[in-house]
Amino acid sequence: MRFTTGSLILSIASVSVSVSGLPLESRQQPPSGCHVDLAPTLSQPQNAASNILYHTLSKWASTSESSYVSSDILDMKNTPYSVTFKTNVDPNFQTAEQIGAVLEKWVGTYLVGGETAEIDDYAITGFACS
Repeated sequence: MRFTTGSLILSIASVSVSVSGLPLESRQQPPSGCHVDLAPTLSQPQNAASNILYHTLSKWASTSESSYVSSDILDMKNTPYSVTFKTNVDPNFQTAEQIGAVLEKWVGTYLVGGETAEIDDYAITGFACS
């Protein structure tokens, strides 16, 4: 196999472009707040991320009675079946203690169905605040 100077330069350039496009390892701490653990009722839930986001915000709006409902309050980066409510975002729920007081009522219920599971639902198994 023969390499010309031009093909060698192109090869090196393509490698450096693909390496520079790699995501950097994040050294940021997870946001402070309350981490909620969910367990899917199906072995392969459909559209998990969007369903968890939508139904978490819906449940938050109905149980917290907060006038502030935005996906900004949530961090969904940690694990596939969990969500973290961030502190200092919702003006009515600034602290982990305030958020935890609402989430306490969620444990043992379902994200979509409430007291009974719906098809493709998520059991709320626990939460921890930091």
